[in-house]
Amino acid sequence: MLQQAQTYFKDSPELSAPGGPWGRSAGEYGGGRGAAAAAAAAALRARLRSSPIVCVRADIARLPFATGSVDAIHAGAAIHCWPNPQAALAEISRVLRPGGVFVASTFLTPFAPIGELLGDDTVRPISQALERTPWARGRAATYRQWEQAELRELAGQVGLAWRGCVRANRFILFAADKPWLGGSGGGRPGPPSSLVKALNPFSGANGTIRYWDEGELVDLVNSVGLEGYARDRARMFVMFAATKPGGGR
Repeated sequence: MLQQAQTYFKDSPELSAPGGPWGRSAGEYGGGRGAAAAAAAAALRARLRSSPIVCVRADIARLPFATGSVDAIHAGAAIHCWPNPQAALAEISRVLRPGGVFVASTFLTPFAPIGELLGDDTVRPISQALERTPWARGRAATYRQWEQAELRELAGQVGLAWRGCVRANRFILFAADKPWLGGSGGGRPGPPSSLVKALNPFSGANGTIRYWDEGELVDLVNSVGLEGYARDRARMFVMFAATKPGGGR
């Protein structure tokens, strides 16, 4: 999945925190303060001089890109550091083209591993009680800890459609996209279906929701002897019909 996403995002903005998987592939990012940070920054500048990568320093809430001009954006281990995540995602939504993809990773609350087993709603009262302790308030001053539902709600507030997520302990990787304004759309295609499935944990027999490529629906209809596939699409929704040959209605 990482290799697929790196290939797809190779010409797209990278908004990750220092040291993320995409960041390390682009160069050694420096972090912190003092001589070590200065040396790392100097090494990065030297490496980028011979690299096709273009570095732009900008406010995450005021990106220097035209509206609807970006195919995909990745932000690895970064959203919990942003001072105003809603303003940042609103800006990301603005610059994404219809069908464009936003993929990000961040950290969940300490009770997230238990929540994955018992349900986030079950452990939320305990997690909220923990947030009122001095230890939790100190960590909150450093970075934000999320619930999956909060991230999904945040994406929806700025017009992004939640595509799915993968959780591992307190780590979450999620994807959302900018819906088409209506119909089946046009212009450039969205991400390759292999990437969509890699980023969609609900695909397959073991998930709760199945997401489809239209070609899969056509194959399914044909495989059971139906014909005359016709459909109408709106954003991520498709309504289709097929007939049974041999005198059926």
